[in-house]
Amino acid sequence: MSLIHFLTFVVVILIVALLVVAIHKRTGDKSRGLAKLAAKLGLPVMNGERGFFGEHLQMAFILDVWRGREVNIHHIVRTSTKSRTQTYSAAIEMPVKVPADLRMTFTSKNILTQAVLQPGLEQVATGDADFDNFFYVKSTDANVAKSLMNPALSSSFVKTWAENGVCETLSVREGRIHYEEPGRINSSDMRNRFAAMVDLCRDLAEALEKTAQPAPEVK
Repeated sequence: MSLIHFLTFVVVILIVALLVVAIHKRTGDKSRGLAKLAAKLGLPVMNGERGFFGEHLQMAFILDVWRGREVNIHHIVRTSTKSRTQTYSAAIEMPVKVPADLRMTFTSKNILTQAVLQPGLEQVATGDADFDNFFYVKSTDANVAKSLMNPALSSSFVKTWAENGVCETLSVREGRIHYEEPGRINSSDMRNRFAAMVDLCRDLAEALEKTAQPAPEVK
């Protein structure tokens, strides 16, 4: 092998090595915010899996027990079938023992949320003036929604939304509480918001299981 060929080979190897390091650093940054949220909650973070070039085979996530409730906090990657571009969102999932067909949504009042159509859901006034002035509540079971919102929970909803800049919808569906918003958990504001929403989800789960009991299993 000539000296020129040898030097060319070395340069190519160095370029590839630098690219791999850069990709690993970039992909590692994507889960750093989630790790900080896990530390804030006192929970472990699962590091997920990455390929040789740093691509995510499975993104990092949090799956553990928070104040007696199972919680799953993770990022979701969606790929457009037309443009092949990827968009990220972050989500909280918390199982809750309620009837499987119960669906509820909690959204702060604004022009956009007022226009959203949700087939099968009835808009509900809970009777708490401060809460009803702040939120649209829609449910497949109006009685459950009205019975659910005790003064402490209503106050917690309003405080969490107002103090943390929550703009998205909190929902109950298919036996779990779900909250999701665009982007990755990178900023301190988003970490604080998600920490507050985990706490609220836990309180909502406790109240739901006292109010909306699932039908007993037939043996």
